[in-house]
Parts: sequence; structure tokens; C-alpha cells
Amino acid sequence: MATTSSRHRRHRSSRKKRKQSRYVRYGWPAFLLGILLATLFARATTSESIITKDSPRGFAATVKGVREAIESNSWNEGGVIDLGEWFAAQNVDFARRAKIIKINKGYDTRDMLLEDGSRSCLIPWSVAVWEDDGGNVKVSYPAAVQDAVAGALTGSDLE
Repeated sequence: MATTSSRHRRHRSSRKKRKQSRYVRYGWPAFLLGILLATLFARATTSESIITKDSPRGFAATVKGVREAIESNSWNEGGVIDLGEWFAAQNVDFARRAKIIKINKGYDTRDMLLEDGSRSCLIPWSVAVWEDDGGNVKVSYPAAVQDAVAGALTGSDLE
């Protein structure tokens, strides 16, 4: 009877070994694949991702709408750069209309910089209103400032 029970124990322990070897064989690659996918997803959704939206309005109306949205969403405007004028001052031709609106959000921006000082090269944030070759007006901005321009293009939150 002792032999039957020891044989039974050996059979159970070999089954455990098979389960462990399957885990090692399939578990590690799946784990590493999960880490890779999570890293890629995090990189694709970082606050430095650029969002570009089409504007249903003309250039001047879009600039005005973006500036009003920045103010109404409690962000601070730090100035507007007209790229056409900026390039003209350097004797460089620039056929497109484009304006860069510099913004920040006081304490939120400060806290972000205290957390990661390398991001100071991004501050103040920029929102660009520009025309493409076809004359279509677009607004581009980092994902981190999406709430600053919310409502600027449609009168409601951006999608």
C-alpha cells in the first residue's frame, strides 16, 4: 500500500512540474509582450502627443475662438507669435498663415515642472492655428493642453 501512495505522489508531482514548465514556456513571453505593449501605449498617449483638428471657421475667427477658449478655461495666455511676421523679420519667405499662442496654467505648470524638470523645454505650451496648402484652417496642440482649447472649434468640448 505504501508503494501505491508513493506512486500516486510521484504522479502528482510530475503533473506540477508539467504545469510549471508550461508557465515558464508561455508565461514569460506573454509577460514580456505585455510590458512591450504597455510601453508602446504609454508612449503613444503621453502628454507630448500632438493633436490636430480642422476648424470650421476662417483663420482670424479660429484664432479669436482659441484665445477666448483659453481665457474661459482658466489658462493664461503668454503672447501670440505671427509666424509670417517672424519669418519676414529674418528675410525668409513663408507663404502660410500661422499663429502660435503661448499658454500656461500657473500652479499646474509649476507642479509639472517640479515633477519633471526636463519638460521645461515645452513651457510655455503652444497652440498653433495654421492654414494648410489648400487653405483649410487647423489647430494643433499638445494633448496636455486639450482642456485649454476645449470649445474653441465647435462650441463644446473637443472629442
